[in-house]
Amino acid sequence: MATNPLTYLFDGQETGFWCGPASVQIALRCRGIAKTEAELAKTLGTTTFGTSSSADVVRVLNQLLGAGTYDDVYIPGKTATDADVAALKTALVRSVDAGFAVVANVVGTIRPISGGSFSYPGGHYVAVTGYRAGGDEAYVADVGAPAQYWVRTSALAVWIAERGYSYLAGGDMRLLWLPDALRAAGLTVNLYDGWEARGASTWGPLRGVVCHATAGSRLSTDASETRTLWVTGSTSAPAPISQLYLSRSGEWWVGASGRCNHVTAGDQGPHKGFGNSSLIGVEAQNDNRGEAWTDAMLDSYQRGVAAICRRMGWPASVVVAHREHQTDKTDPVGIDMVVFRGKVAAILNGDDDMAQVQVLVRQPVRAGGDDMIWISDGQTRWPISKDERSKELQEVRNAHGAAPNLLPPLANGGKITDTGDIRAWGWDLSTVSGGGPIPGGPFDVSKASVAEIAAASGKAAASEIRADPEQDGRDT
Repeated sequence: MATNPLTYLFDGQETGFWCGPASVQIALRCRGIAKTEAELAKTLGTTTFGTSSSADVVRVLNQLLGAGTYDDVYIPGKTATDADVAALKTALVRSVDAGFAVVANVVGTIRPISGGSFSYPGGHYVAVTGYRAGGDEAYVADVGAPAQYWVRTSALAVWIAERGYSYLAGGDMRLLWLPDALRAAGLTVNLYDGWEARGASTWGPLRGVVCHATAGSRLSTDASETRTLWVTGSTSAPAPISQLYLSRSGEWWVGASGRCNHVTAGDQGPHKGFGNSSLIGVEAQNDNRGEAWTDAMLDSYQRGVAAICRRMGWPASVVVAHREHQTDKTDPVGIDMVVFRGKVAAILNGDDDMAQVQVLVRQPVRAGGDDMIWISDGQTRWPISKDERSKELQEVRNAHGAAPNLLPPLANGGKITDTGDIRAWGWDLSTVSGGGPIPGGPFDVSKASVAEIAAASGKAAASEIRADPEQDGRDT
């Protein structure tokens, strides 16, 4: 991996209108190629009015570095959308990691994180040569100032709006992290044979997720649906159709790691003008003709999409339905995408209703003096020892009708602890010592302290109650 920020000689532009040549010069220096600003100005076609567009930057960089090395993206609006920011972030991280700078055509004012501002009302070119905070912050080599400074990538995208940027194109990009990201969200994941190499590897930068319905029969099987997606294709699209498939059971399949054929270039929405090269697709098993979506399947859908967004550093706003991307599509029928995105956003923020804390009570076990954790659905209580593993707890939940895919992975190597590692997702009531439910439970400990919960229950001392510390935000 290259240094971050990249290594190069930095200096300012030699004339008031050679910001384009000077920024391209820095991009070439990052690759060990030396060219003068005058040479580059001639090749770029730069005049006293400046350099025309990012298309000229791509043309010259590809002449010197090889055909197809760079590509460019135009941000059409007067400001940048969340999807535009997501795409820029992806392009920046991928380019810098490979040792390539991004060259941006900007206009207006930027405010560095360290303070102050730089303004170019007539337009300007800069090189972007590093990132930090996972790509949320970018390192700008501003040949006009001349200065180098950190900015928020979201602010950089707004600075680029109505113009474009040039980034590393092509290369081998495969989403080999998909299974791990989904499993980390507590979801059941299956791998379709050959998934690692399925789909074209030349694509990006990625900017969002498209939610689909398979539109097959209500009697379709996972085997028939996945074969269509990843082997035979359909009458409207060749295989592979999507990277991911969600079964009616709530289980996930990963079938491709590269570019797939699930959309055409959008004619509306935040990804208008973008298609398969920029978007991840999820096909969910549903006839798309009125078949009901179960709560368990919707929850799994939302959590899986949120896992992708979390891995990519994206907000929920980059998630769209197929029908929101293409006016000739209707899927997924029956899903309110405003509610869906709201759930995804809540999961990303860690404050969705499924994450509301259940109160866990520990009681001493006289034999050996170990602790037990008591869990309840409001009617029956079960003791779970600290050393039981998540598989055994899942079996308890299965025996009482709880959906296993809702169980999150446990910390500490899968061990349950008496400090609240377990989140009893989906259970309506918590219990206290003595077996009775807490009146009015569950309690949201983001708004009430452990002592307040204990007082409300009237049955337990605060020392007997353990709230989930991740949700409480306090040392319990």
